[in-house]
Amino acid sequence: MLGAGLIGQEVAATAKGRGADVTLIEAEALPLARALHPELAQWLVDLQREEGVEVKLGVRVAELIGEGDRLQALILDDGSRVELDEMLVAIGVTANSEWLPQPIEVLTERPEIYSAGDVAGGDHWELAAHQGKAAAHEILGQEPAPVPFTGWWSDVHGVRMQGLGQPAAGDQIVFEGSRDERDFHALVSRDGVPVAALAVGQPREIPRLRKLIAEHSSTEQTKEAE
Repeated sequence: MLGAGLIGQEVAATAKGRGADVTLIEAEALPLARALHPELAQWLVDLQREEGVEVKLGVRVAELIGEGDRLQALILDDGSRVELDEMLVAIGVTANSEWLPQPIEVLTERPEIYSAGDVAGGDHWELAAHQGKAAAHEILGQEPAPVPFTGWWSDVHGVRMQGLGQPAAGDQIVFEGSRDERDFHALVSRDGVPVAALAVGQPREIPRLRKLIAEHSSTEQTKEAE
């Protein structure tokens, strides 16, 4: 499995659950840097390893080994070799956006061009949907609603994870519950202001956490306007 984003995490867990030997390879030091605080990313790595998935971090593919049109192994840049029967490449996309006015937002500097989804930074379906709605309002001459902070969810090894906000902006994290038992939630803050959260096995916490982050986000926006 090349790439440890949400797709890589989910497929690795599913394949392992079906009895396959799985190696999850990630070029970065930790996976999902934009979606998870480092402590939460490490918890997810530990979860995969506890379930028997081999996780290799901070390594890239140096060489492909095969015969004919059949790929047989990978040589990584740390010198290790990974034998394989099948490989899934889940390393994301780079939008072809050089022709668009920069910076790329829902409303661009050219009135006939609108953007949403990956090209506008909406890399989760919920945010992309809000961006598309905002663009449609503008096209119809209506006042577009502000694009709110959004969330994502995933199931890995039977564990439901639900994330909110922008954890990369945080400098402090507080846990409630048991990480060992995969039943907890975590609140990420910056300068004491909540900016993100993750709930693991606690879906009922999401409305409260979403409201908490939204209220503080509104307060900060008001302060900036003043």
